[in-house]
Amino acid sequence: MSNPVITQTAPQWSAAGASVKSLAIQPLNAGDLLVLAYIANGGPATAVSGGGAGTWQCASSYYDTAGSAYAGIWWAVVTNPVGATGVGTPTVTVTVTDAGLGTNSGKIWVREFMAIGANWLMTAASPIAGSSGSGPRGTGTFTLAYPSLTPPAAGNALYAGAAWSYFGNITQGSDTGFFWAHPGADGPEMIAYNPAVNTAVAPTVTSTSNFSYTTIAAMFTAGGGTVTTPVYAGTATPLGGGSGTWVNPADAAGPPSGSFATWTSP
Repeated sequence: MSNPVITQTAPQWSAAGASVKSLAIQPLNAGDLLVLAYIANGGPATAVSGGGAGTWQCASSYYDTAGSAYAGIWWAVVTNPVGATGVGTPTVTVTVTDAGLGTNSGKIWVREFMAIGANWLMTAASPIAGSSGSGPRGTGTFTLAYPSLTPPAAGNALYAGAAWSYFGNITQGSDTGFFWAHPGADGPEMIAYNPAVNTAVAPTVTSTSNFSYTTIAAMFTAGGGTVTTPVYAGTATPLGGGSGTWVNPADAAGPPSGSFATWTSP
């Protein structure tokens, strides 16, 4: 039996600017999935709340301690929608541990997804961040790869990824079935998502620099199931001249501080 078919509602919401940590949205239906991407300089995000949804969980995140750069994908299920009337603008808020760093060039992106009889579950998350390149900053064009994720056997999975090129601008890819979005404005960040994944996928984009970049991703189904015991990776060092620590602060299984958790398909 296949998982329920996932579709996207309209519109998507995004905001960009110095110290941006909140966004007004208008979710349509109770039981729909909200996926949020947050990318910013400063400290890591430790929680997300609001937006007419229940508990938000972190699907995949990466914090570069050397560059004070964070990228994260979070998710929640709508509990209090504005509905077809569109009355109200519930605000989704990101809690950030600034550690005196402040936040500049913050970007938030949210999209709502729906499926008949949905029982949402995150089935996979990226085990590693993007690799460091050796090219000069801002010269030439380079291909950046998002993490490869495999859907469960029942298929019909949603892939959601975020890319951040620290010193270049990203243009969208051409992978079949994928949609692309700059969160807030054109620039060094790119969201990639595909609500109808049935085979392993690893989309790519083009950047004007491969000096340092981060890519993260998560996969969701509307068919429910049981999440198996998370497998923890320790630390990763994907950035040229820097170091990074995996974080996943809101996973229900409670990964150790400073670790990153991945899930295998049920």
